[in-house]
Amino acid sequence: MLDALLQLGIPPGGPVHNLIRYWDAQEWLNWFTCYDWQNPPVRVRNGLRPVDQRFLASLDDAIKGEIMYALFPHRARTLEGLGQGIITYQPAGNPNQALIETTLAIVRQLGIRRAYRYGDYFTPGRGTLSRNTLGTTSQTSALRR
Repeated sequence: MLDALLQLGIPPGGPVHNLIRYWDAQEWLNWFTCYDWQNPPVRVRNGLRPVDQRFLASLDDAIKGEIMYALFPHRARTLEGLGQGIITYQPAGNPNQALIETTLAIVRQLGIRRAYRYGDYFTPGRGTLSRNTLGTTSQTSALRR
């Protein structure tokens, strides 16, 4: 997503003030100064300072947060709830169907509650779902079979 926007010359952070420019302790710098525009395709400039790298990391986090919000905007208006698509994942190995369904249910719960890395209610290092919620999610998944 980020690369596609860059190739079109569109600010990846949209019109958000703190994603269009950033402060480097001396002056405000524009988002596009972090990229090499001379030779297509547009790429991140070599030799970025830590302040530039932090800005790019915040830009990347903001884009991922927007994508997650598009998938899980509200409990009643999810991508799946509106019949526009399905949220899934690529399982590792060959898990049984119950594990796949339980994992999908947990992903939905985390998405709806915005309890993911880029979400409003995520706290690093702290569990985001209680054992009670996980138990209920597993039971609900098992009942669907």
